[in-house]
Amino acid sequence: MPAHYIVKLNSLCNLNCCFCADSIEARGVPDFKYDALIKGLERNRQLHDSLIISGGEPTIYPNLLPFLHHAKKVCGYKRISLTTNGVMLSSQKNADALIHAGVDAFLVSFSTSHERMFDAIVKKEGSFQHTVQGIRNIKARGKEARINSVLHKLNHKNVANTVEFLIGLGVDSIQLSWMNPVGSSIVDGKSAIAVSYAEALPFIREAFERANRLGYSSLFIENMPICIAPELTSRISDLRKPAENKGYYNAEKTKPEKCGACALAGICDGVWKAYLAQFGDGELNPVSSAGAEKVWKGALSEGKCLLPPAETAQQAP
Repeated sequence: MPAHYIVKLNSLCNLNCCFCADSIEARGVPDFKYDALIKGLERNRQLHDSLIISGGEPTIYPNLLPFLHHAKKVCGYKRISLTTNGVMLSSQKNADALIHAGVDAFLVSFSTSHERMFDAIVKKEGSFQHTVQGIRNIKARGKEARINSVLHKLNHKNVANTVEFLIGLGVDSIQLSWMNPVGSSIVDGKSAIAVSYAEALPFIREAFERANRLGYSSLFIENMPICIAPELTSRISDLRKPAENKGYYNAEKTKPEKCGACALAGICDGVWKAYLAQFGDGELNPVSSAGAEKVWKGALSEGKCLLPPAETAQQAP
């Protein structure tokens, strides 16, 4: 899979999500210089066809439209994805302007199908309705709406209902993302809302069962070690990410000593360092060679997981 050029436009945001990996102080950093961002676009076009734009919240970046135009029309990026909370897309005019400027896919953060809890999580009343309308506006123009839902104590018990709700909106894919317990949720050195694998896993399995019953095959999970739920290996999106982008996605992850005994250590992305600091490594259960072979064959039979050959998968890092 080709690598992406991932560019962050700003740190500012129009919401105040309690699960944000950025601290309040980090979110106060001024917008990045436009000229420097343009130079980055031009320099990296020689290496990448695909561009992912992130923030903060990119839709409030003042020069987003000219930036998109330069990326698509001048630099010639073939595919542009925009990471957003979706609030600004509740205006069809705004959504159309971004699409016209070159956005091919929208990566929308969506916390829960429970409206009041959604607004409480992002700390802004009316956000649920705005985000839902934004998704509808994207789909009305035939563009991709790909969902990222960060899992934590406030939403994990409702995840199956959230998945069903999103399927009803016609979204193209849904990714459940294990929260990195850093940033805005830290109280006295620990995250106040981080959830452990063991606590959330029954609800996650229920979500996948619900999706299967509805015939929906585009539900995935990320930032979860393979050994936590080997039966979901074909749905772990970390295994699908370009190798060249692993440094970006895994900068805050590690593998504890016990992972050295795991036959799948060579392909697993490991665990958030902050997760280990808060919950320890007791939930991790190294996979045997026989177990790894079973995982690999199961994923291969589904045809949905980009795993290396079994003998490569069993190599320790």
